[in-house]
Formats: sequence, C-alpha cells, structure tokens
Amino acid sequence: AIVAYYQNRIIVFKKRRIFQVTIPADMTTAADWTIELISNSIGCVAEATAVQVNSDIFFLSDDGIRSLIRSAADDFTSVGLPISEVVKDVIQSINTAAIGVCTAHFYDNRYLLAFPSEANDVNDTILVYNTVLQAFEGTWTPNVMQFALTNFQDEGARLMLKTTTGQINKYSGYKTPAQVTSADYQDAGVDYESYVRTKDFNFGDPFSAKYGSHFEVILDDSYSTDASISIQRDIDVGDIDVQPNLNISSAALTLPFTLPAILPTSVKKRLASDLRAYEKWRLLNIKITSAANKMAIRQITAAANPDTIEVQKSI
Repeated sequence: AIVAYYQNRIIVFKKRRIFQVTIPADMTTAADWTIELISNSIGCVAEATAVQVNSDIFFLSDDGIRSLIRSAADDFTSVGLPISEVVKDVIQSINTAAIGVCTAHFYDNRYLLAFPSEANDVNDTILVYNTVLQAFEGTWTPNVMQFALTNFQDEGARLMLKTTTGQINKYSGYKTPAQVTSADYQDAGVDYESYVRTKDFNFGDPFSAKYGSHFEVILDDSYSTDASISIQRDIDVGDIDVQPNLNISSAALTLPFTLPAILPTSVKKRLASDLRAYEKWRLLNIKITSAANKMAIRQITAAANPDTIEVQKSI
C-alpha cells in the first residue's frame, strides 16, 4: 500500500516492512528522494486498509489493527501497539486466505474495517473503532466490498458503501435525532435484529463465586417495541431470558413543533432485574436484544456479593 503523508512524504507498506519516502521540495529527479526504514518486521496485509486517521495512519497487520504514529515534534515516525488487542477474538475470525479483500475508510471520526470472517471469501463484517472515544463500538454485517466518499450538491461529504450484491448504501450517522425515523433502522426496507452484550462482570474479584444482587439497564430514546434482556453466567451453556418482549419505545416532541400538540406519555427508561434467584457464578454478562428498529442504551450496571468463604474452602 502507498499512502500520501505530511510534508512531501509517502508511506510505503510492504507485507513485512514499512518505509517512509521523503521528497525534497527542490528535487530534480527521483534519485533525490530519501528512503527511511520505519519497521523491518511489521507491514500491511491488505492494501485498502491503510488510511490516514487524523495525524496517524491505521492499517491491518498480521496481528491486528495498528497505527503509524507521528511524534509531537515531527522528528520521527513509529509503529504503535495493536489497538485491536481488546477485540482479538474478532480479529482472529478474519479469513486469512481472503485477507487481501479487506478494506477500510475513515469517516465521522471512525475507522471502519470491512473483512471476510470465518470461511467467507468476501467482506461480510465491519468492525468500527471510534477515534474520539478510543474504543471499539461493535461489529455490523453488511457485505461491503468498497467504501467511497461522495460530495453531491448540497448534501456535503457522505460515505457510500458498495455491497457485493451491487447495492450502494449510505452511512446515515450524519443525521440528528430529530431527522432519524424508523426507516433508518431497516436494511432495504427489511427489519434486522441488533443486540448489545456486555463484557463479563467479575466485580473486581476473578476467583470468588458471587451471589447476584441485581442489574439495571438505562435506555435512551428508542423505537423498538420488541426487546429482550438476558444474562449468561460462566456456568451457562447459552443465554437465560430475564425480561422478554419489552416495549422500550419512547416518543418525544422536538422543537419546533406545531400547536396544538399532545405531550407524549412518559416511558420507563430504567429497567431492573433481580439476580438473587440464580445460583452462584464467577462471571456474568448481560445481553439486550431488539428484534427490529432503534435500540439506544445509555448504561448497564450490576451488583453482586462475593462468597469469599467458598474460596477458602476450595483452597
């Protein structure tokens, strides 16, 4: 891959090496170019994944998503640690036999990486990294083979996604909450399921078994009328439904609005469930699923009491 960089520089990615080419402003031939080796062991395995992200360059390497970091004084460039280490299971699901079709784009302060998972030979998953929050936001499953930035008429810059079926989809993250409708949460007019699963809660103690107390889910403005909450402990084979078939939709008046208007009824935004009815466990994760439409989650919290006596007995 070749990526244009700052001050007449070009970053050249090989599979196992990275070079920086500096082109002097007064150069007369290519012989005047200066070539520097940045890394002798790390490179880019899919050329379309190397894109400039603010002052850095993100790319997909053998061991995950890495970044080429520019020093504050701009006197050297180095390769950072894999930022995808926290989602290593997702990176390991990439089909290495078809890794060359991976592609990426930087838009809306997000690095979007499309890749083929498992036995697929076309991109079927998108992994999204938020550069402002410095956190991964999740995975999505459109079959995107190419990203493109358009700038038609008064719309401004918009990210388009070309799928393997020939469809052109548009990233709608630019819309305000007042502009969003339920149709924005459909795929070509068809509803799709979405879910959020927390990491495993160990409550600061990875060894002790716990007696569950309760957990609480705080929801933001949502459209979903069919949501469910489930839990999974380390002793469970699958998910355990706790609160199925929930209507979490909420209505709101957005300024400006025309009088007369009816104020919407308040909808419960905080859902709590008791965990005391379940057996002891070490780890617990919580999953919130929506069969269709918008589901917005603000916060998930849980409480439990460790059984330290059980640990002493086991020892």
